[in-house]
Amino acid sequence: MFIRFFNSSFPIQYFFLLLFEAILWTGTLFYPTELIGPESTTPFYNLIIQFFNFNKVHLIVLAFLLTYFNALFLNYIVIEFGLLPRNTLLSAFAFILLISYSPSSTNFYPALPAISFLLLSLINFFKTYSLKEPYYLIFNASFFIGIASLFYLPLIFFIIWLWFSLIVNRIYLWREWSITIIGAIVPYLFLAVYYFWNDEIFNTSIVYYSFFTEIKPLLFSNNIFDYIIWIYAIILIIFSVGRLFSAFKERNIQFRKNSMILIFFFLISLIPLLYSGKNFIANNSFTIIPLSVFLSYYFSVLKNINRMGIAILILIILIVFNNYFSMIYFK
Repeated sequence: MFIRFFNSSFPIQYFFLLLFEAILWTGTLFYPTELIGPESTTPFYNLIIQFFNFNKVHLIVLAFLLTYFNALFLNYIVIEFGLLPRNTLLSAFAFILLISYSPSSTNFYPALPAISFLLLSLINFFKTYSLKEPYYLIFNASFFIGIASLFYLPLIFFIIWLWFSLIVNRIYLWREWSITIIGAIVPYLFLAVYYFWNDEIFNTSIVYYSFFTEIKPLLFSNNIFDYIIWIYAIILIIFSVGRLFSAFKERNIQFRKNSMILIFFFLISLIPLLYSGKNFIANNSFTIIPLSVFLSYYFSVLKNINRMGIAILILIILIVFNNYFSMIYFK
């Protein structure tokens, strides 16, 4: 039912997409989880939570709207660059479904606003395809990665993703490669000036250095429903990636290259897992970007939609139960 309904794009469907997200998120408003506190390595995140005076309800509403915007933005990118065979809202639906699976992810946390800048980086890099001198686009892509890392520092590792993406697009000139470094550094130059002006640059530099030298042990959820949903979603995604690879021979070069760029995006997104610590679920939600594209592609090419529709309905029921009731039983 859901797959068939969102397998097109009409104004009324945008409203129902918002309503669908509201159903998944309302439980958090009743039982809001603790906010991730400010740290020296998350300056932009600190500004936002301080602006809202650490008010949980206001920040959850902001997170809700930001998630909806990110879902539509990702959906636009997928359609614009031909990753789906037709104009649908399936990518937005898959993004909201996957990112809303746990009470920890239906909240405001550093990685959430950073997703918007990762999407800006992605769209700028997709535009480099077939351009002879894509200097400013590569600069933009790396600059937005730098901005994203000011919300959540480990996202600076996405520079490695940018390098792999240059290889995929067969861009080997030293100018483009050096631009990726320059673009990512620029936001930190402004940040360094601020810390220098306030006589904090030495202490902050030590904090940043310590962050990368201290690997935090991963602390997983004690909620059994999180694990059930993970296993269920992983099975769906494995089928989705398999279907994507099987379509490589049928699709054009741009589709294959953009798909490989997303696969590298997912692989590099696993590196920040080493720095997640107790915030494993929330601070790794950016992995949902490529996974939702893979899943939506699988939805769009399925012949037996009814069977998959039942599978997705079961997943939705699990997520709703998790977000409404697990906070009571697993606190």
